[in-house]
Amino acid sequence: MIRAELTLGGQLEVVNFDVETKSGAIEKVWNTYGYLTTIERLSEVEDEADSVKSIDSDEPAGASGDEKGDVLQTNE
Repeated sequence: MIRAELTLGGQLEVVNFDVETKSGAIEKVWNTYGYLTTIERLSEVEDEADSVKSIDSDEPAGASGDEKGDVLQTNE
């Protein structure tokens, strides 16, 4: 798998391509986004788990014991 960092619409986007080589990733970028797409970086990754970390927890997100949900407090 190849991870490509691309400039799309003025923003940096990270896209994973299921190809073996960097040249294969370049072809995928060109076919998907066009020849004028700026490729910032190409890097090889072992598998998809490298880029996305899973959160293993028994407590659901936002479960602080408050039935109304978690509240972000600001200092005034």
